[in-house]
Amino acid sequence: MRLLQGKCGPAFVIHAAASITQAMSMQSGFSDERLAHIPRFLQGQVDDGALPGALTLIWRYGRVAHHSMVGLMDLARGTAMRADAIFRLYSMTKPVTAVALLMLMEQGRIALEDPVARFIPGFANLKVQDGTDPKRTMTVLDLLRHTAGLTYGFHNRTAIDAAYRAQKISEMDTEGGLPAMIAQLEKLPLEYSPGDAWIYSVATDVVGYLVQLVSGQNYADFVRQKILTPLQMIDTDFQVAEDKRARFAACYVLKDGRLELFDAYPNANYFVPPKLESGGGGLVGTAADYLRFARMLLNKGELDGVRLLSPQSVALMTANQLSRQRLWAGRGRDPGSGAGGHSRQVRRIRLGRHGLDCLLRRSQRRHGCAIHDPGDRGYGAAGEAAPRPQNTDL
Repeated sequence: MRLLQGKCGPAFVIHAAASITQAMSMQSGFSDERLAHIPRFLQGQVDDGALPGALTLIWRYGRVAHHSMVGLMDLARGTAMRADAIFRLYSMTKPVTAVALLMLMEQGRIALEDPVARFIPGFANLKVQDGTDPKRTMTVLDLLRHTAGLTYGFHNRTAIDAAYRAQKISEMDTEGGLPAMIAQLEKLPLEYSPGDAWIYSVATDVVGYLVQLVSGQNYADFVRQKILTPLQMIDTDFQVAEDKRARFAACYVLKDGRLELFDAYPNANYFVPPKLESGGGGLVGTAADYLRFARMLLNKGELDGVRLLSPQSVALMTANQLSRQRLWAGRGRDPGSGAGGHSRQVRRIRLGRHGLDCLLRRSQRRHGCAIHDPGDRGYGAAGEAAPRPQNTDL
């Protein structure tokens, strides 16, 4: 897994805590000389004012291969980057939420082909933005792979995006939390008919709500008890405890080539319990903690004797689930149609990189046999994964 800070994201990189040694890099098959380019490059970004600081952590062949820090975690306080710095994980929360839902799926309590309206009746009445009925129902799978017809306000492309911004959909200060967000979505049209396109969206927040409904437990409590605690992710949560606040990195927005403070100590948003615990971006945590989560996935669902998922579920979670048609996000238009003079090509991705996608086929039982989505290739039952489509990254 990898994340680089763009505007306000976590300033650390995980490629898949401890200090680097020559033995570490040699055993992991890396060159010390070439690894040294990483902090050198990031320090250049700090010197140019593009980043306040950065932490890099690379894990390979069962060991830490590289660990380095540059710059500051808080410019105003002059606090140097530290190994146990706590970052806003933002969308790195999404894989955690996907794992939570897959755990419930393995218990037979929800299936990926289930209509979302089975759990959220108001979604049965959703219309597409042109006023028409969707071509088919929205499924749980659509939520996990961002083909549900939902969007994010920050896309700044359509009137639906603008409505999301105006209503502050999925923001952490939403009164009433996840149920209130669902009530907002029930009154808004879909960006496109489910399955017709791929658009990054609040779908994973809806997944968090499904976890809450199906488990009968508050979504954040489920994540804490079933994922964070078993994996010993001791510094990861939906808020920063008082005794850890000095380690919380300030957050900046890169605007007109300058870093502007967005959120920082001592009045950071994450110092109080959020009104909405976001499945799409609500967690904070350390690089060391997230490495444990990544290692669990790398280990096919298990870490240090604790198993969260079966190897089959992890394999399906990290496989590409997008048909060639969904590589185009022209609001559901067919690739190359250019309807209205607008088609937009979207880079093919392996959804496991975002932790949002998984596909399980099932026929007679809720877990283990067949799922079919029109237009998609089938994936094997009971853990037998079909060959992945040829990767055509653009």
